[in-house]
Amino acid sequence: MKRLMTTLMMMWVALPVWVPAQEAAKKEAVNGSAVVKKQDAGLTLDGGADLRFRDELKHVLPGTGVKAKKTENMLRLRSRLWGSASYDDYTLYGRLANEFRVYTTRTGKNKAGMSTYDFPDELYLDSLYFDAKNVVDDRLDLRVGRQEMKFGDGRIISDGSAADGARSAYFDAVKATVHLTEKTSLDVFGIYMDDYDETAIGPYDRPMETINTTYTDNEESGAGVYLTVGEMKAFPFELYYVWKNETHSHNVGAKKYGRDFHTFGTRLLPRISERLSAEVELAVQTGETDDGRGLFGYMGYGGVSYVIAPDSPFKPTITPAILYLSGDDKPNTGDDNNWNAVFNRTTWFSVLLGDQYKNYRWANLIYPHLAGSVAVLKNQKLKLHTGPVFCVEDDQSSNGTGDTYKGYLTYARYEAPLFKGFLGKRSSLSHAVQLEVFEPGDYYETDETAVFFRWEVVAKF
Repeated sequence: MKRLMTTLMMMWVALPVWVPAQEAAKKEAVNGSAVVKKQDAGLTLDGGADLRFRDELKHVLPGTGVKAKKTENMLRLRSRLWGSASYDDYTLYGRLANEFRVYTTRTGKNKAGMSTYDFPDELYLDSLYFDAKNVVDDRLDLRVGRQEMKFGDGRIISDGSAADGARSAYFDAVKATVHLTEKTSLDVFGIYMDDYDETAIGPYDRPMETINTTYTDNEESGAGVYLTVGEMKAFPFELYYVWKNETHSHNVGAKKYGRDFHTFGTRLLPRISERLSAEVELAVQTGETDDGRGLFGYMGYGGVSYVIAPDSPFKPTITPAILYLSGDDKPNTGDDNNWNAVFNRTTWFSVLLGDQYKNYRWANLIYPHLAGSVAVLKNQKLKLHTGPVFCVEDDQSSNGTGDTYKGYLTYARYEAPLFKGFLGKRSSLSHAVQLEVFEPGDYYETDETAVFFRWEVVAKF
C-alpha cells in the first residue's frame, strides 16, 4: 500500500507540469476555471481549490471527571488544492491539503495539545486514487488509493483518519463496486490505516490517531461488504459486514489492548407514504482483545420522519428518534460489551457530546431525541435535534454517584449560500452557523452549561 501511495503521489505531483503543457497545445480555458481539455485524445484535465475558515468557541467542556471550568476559542483554516486527469473511463485524482489552528483563549488546568500551530503547519495528502469505471460488462467500478468513503448514514464507516477533527476523513483503501442491477449494488473494500501519515510534509509528525499525540502506535485494518438494495421503491434496505483489527485501543500510559472484531448490520428505509418514512439500523459486534477477553457490542437506531407540508417550499420535517450504543460498567476488567465505533470516530452529530468520548470512541449511549429540518429559503436549510442523553451503564469514570443521566443536548445548524459564479462558473461562497448547548446531568461533577458555537465560510473555485 505504501509503495502504491508513493507512486500515485508522484504521478499527481506531475500534474501541475503536465497541465500547462496541454494548455499551451490546446489553448483552451473555460471561464477562468482550471479546466483544460484535449478532445481528440479523449483526455480531460481538471483542477481547483477550496478554502474553509472556522471560528469555534467552546465554553466548559464536559468530559470524564471534569471539574475545572475551561473556555476555548479557536480559529481554523483548511486549504485544499486538487487536480485530476481522465481518459475515457479512467481517472487519476489527487488533493493536497493544509490545516492550521490558532487558539486565542484558553483557561483551565489541562492545556495539553492546545498550542497554536505554526503556519503553514504541514502539507498532507488528502486524496490520491485511481478510478476505473464500467469494467467487466459495465458492471464494475474500481477505486484504488487514498479516498473518502461513507456508507448509509455513516454510523459504521465515515472517517478513516480518526480523531483529528475535520482535518481529514480519508481511507487508504481499495474499493470495488459491483452494479448487480440498475438499483442494487455491492461494495467490497479493504482498508489499511497506519498510525503515522508518511506522506505529510511539515514541522509536525502527527500520529493519525489524534492531533495531540496522546494516543500512538495504533494501526488499523479492515475489510467488508456493503449491499444496497433499491429494487422495492417502498422498502429499500442495506446489509453489511465489516471486519476490523486495531493493534491498540487505549491511551498511552494505560493498558493498550489490541482488538479484532466483526460487525454485522442492516439498515431499513421503508417509505410508508408521501409524508411518512422511517429508518431503522441494527448492528451487532463480536470479537476478542489481544489478552483473550471477549467483545460483544450492539447498536440500534430508529426514527420516523413526517413531512408536515409536502407542497410547501419550506418542506418542514419532524423526526422522533432514538440512538442506542451498548455500554460496559467496568471496561477492561472482563468481557467488553462497549460498542466499537468501527470507522466512525468523529464528532458525528455533536461536538460537545463527542468530546465526552476519548478519541471519539462512541459507546455506552442512549439518546432519545426529536429532530427536524426546514428549508428557510432557496438552498438554505435549518437542522436541529434535542433530547436527554443517558449512559447504558455507569462506567465508573464519573463522580461516583452511579447516575446514568449525562445531560440534555440541543443542536442547531443553519446552512446557506452567499455567492455563486464570482470567479468562474463553479466558484461559490457559502456559510454555516452551528450552535450546541449541553446541560450536564448528575453523571458529571460540573453543573456548568456547556456551549459550542461555530461559524464557517467555505469558498470553492
